[in-house]
Amino acid sequence: MACVLLLSISIGWDLPWWPCFVTLNAVPHSNQRDGNRVTDNWCTSLVRALLWFRIRIGLGLYVAIAIGFILYSIYRIAIDGYTNSRLFVGIGGLLMLYGYSSVAEEMKEKEGMTDEIDEKLAQDWYDKKTSLMVDILGQEHDMVMHAIIPYAIGGGLDLYYFPNGITGTAIATKELCELPGQGSTNDVFETYELVMFTRQTISLDDAKDESTPFGRIHKSINAILNHIAPYSAQATLNPHETCEFPAEMATVGGKCLIFDAYGFDGEHTEFGLLLIIEIHRSEMDYAREHGGEELLEKLKQAGHYPYSDMDRPAVV
Repeated sequence: MACVLLLSISIGWDLPWWPCFVTLNAVPHSNQRDGNRVTDNWCTSLVRALLWFRIRIGLGLYVAIAIGFILYSIYRIAIDGYTNSRLFVGIGGLLMLYGYSSVAEEMKEKEGMTDEIDEKLAQDWYDKKTSLMVDILGQEHDMVMHAIIPYAIGGGLDLYYFPNGITGTAIATKELCELPGQGSTNDVFETYELVMFTRQTISLDDAKDESTPFGRIHKSINAILNHIAPYSAQATLNPHETCEFPAEMATVGGKCLIFDAYGFDGEHTEFGLLLIIEIHRSEMDYAREHGGEELLEKLKQAGHYPYSDMDRPAVV
């Protein structure tokens, strides 16, 4: 298409096409041909004028004017024939050629800027979210349990450890809301991440060893988080509600859970932690009959809140 437009320009002025090509790609630099220096010829001056015009009126209006020249050229050709319409064909072709290259360049720049903005926004939100989590859970451990396949493309969650708050270890997610205002939400938090607790002291060397106390509870917490996380993207999970896994499910089958807003001060906030506690079936039945808040209070009184370790007696 570009070659056809350039050809129309050269025919329009009975001049060779190469000065336009050189000028379009190297304004305002000069070039050499047959030992003759090409400087400010007619094409250079025209493109400089187009550049000045293009910068000041904006791309949209510029392209509209270019299309106008083309349409008027067609009209003139229909009325007067091609011979008397060479000027309009040439100017229209040059305008469209430059306009097309400008569109492509601006779209590329805009996409690049958007990617950079999104990346910076995500990093700023991650840093802010982490800071809020540290305020609630205590200093974060310097090791992360990364999934082989990223959660965003259907893999598992990365697990983050907070062993410096209350006794034991908090295990949390950071992939449910990767941008502010986007992700899992409920009636209390605009966005949230999940957290579970064990009384066991962190021992990542034992995380895959089910013969150890930390390995057993880690496997259970990991499985629960990886099932609840995608579910939270579809359903609204509110504090004091309960959840039960079907008995036929591997690892988590038959497990009973209750949710709570951990570290919540009573006001709706843009980000928070949704606590998951594994409970006995009798406790879940009690929560369904008397309310989740009643059960959570009994767990606190018995000293079992917020832990998911099941080597304890039921409170009801």
